[in-house]
Order: sequence, then structure tokens, then C-alpha cells
Amino acid sequence: MKPLPTLKSRKEFRTLAHKGDKWVAESFILQGMPLVTIEGDPHLSKIGYTVSRKVGIAVVRNRVKRQLREAVRQIFAIQEYPPFAYVLVARSAIKDKTFQDIVGELTWALKHLHRRASEASKESSV
Repeated sequence: MKPLPTLKSRKEFRTLAHKGDKWVAESFILQGMPLVTIEGDPHLSKIGYTVSRKVGIAVVRNRVKRQLREAVRQIFAIQEYPPFAYVLVARSAIKDKTFQDIVGELTWALKHLHRRASEASKESSV
């Protein structure tokens, strides 16, 4: 499976931070919102990664980004989700986690984020 398209502009990241839902896990913060509210293309999900210097030196940050990209690729190859825009913000605890721990946390966070988003859309339509 091809990797998800990435968020590129600061505007996209800021829109998600201010208008999207977020789910805080031990290793990262997952922010997300339906993609059609950001732009008109409802077909693909997009994702952005943020790993700050608080996580560690460049070698550690790059390893964390690779692990996050691979975890997203594996999860989205198995499970299909509605078109969303996501931002994964790594926390310093992620550097001590195994890859399987990261995949498990991300699966859990995606499930809860989508549940919260579907509940919010049901409430707003009533």
C-alpha cells in the first residue's frame, strides 16, 4: 500500500489544531477532523507528523518519524477509515516504546478519535 498523502502547509496543521478533535495517548497526540472540512477532495485521508526536539536528537527524531509512518501504513492497510486529516504529535515517551506498542496505541487512538467524531456529527445533525 502506498503511504498516505501528507499535510504540507502550516495552514493545514493550524486548522487541525484549532478545529479538529484530539486524542492524547502516552506516546503521542493524535489530532484529526473530517477531510472535507479542510478541502473539497473527500477521497483520501492525509496525515502530518510532528516530532520536536524535546523527543531527542536528530537520529532519535528520524527513527520516531519512520516508526510512526510505518505504523500508519500498517494500520491503514488493514483497517479502512473515512477520509480524515490527521496530525501525529510525538511525545517524549515515544522513544522508549517498542514498535508494537506504538501500533497498539495508534490503533486505540484512531478508534476513539473516530468514535468521538461520529458522536459529534450525530449530535450536530439532531
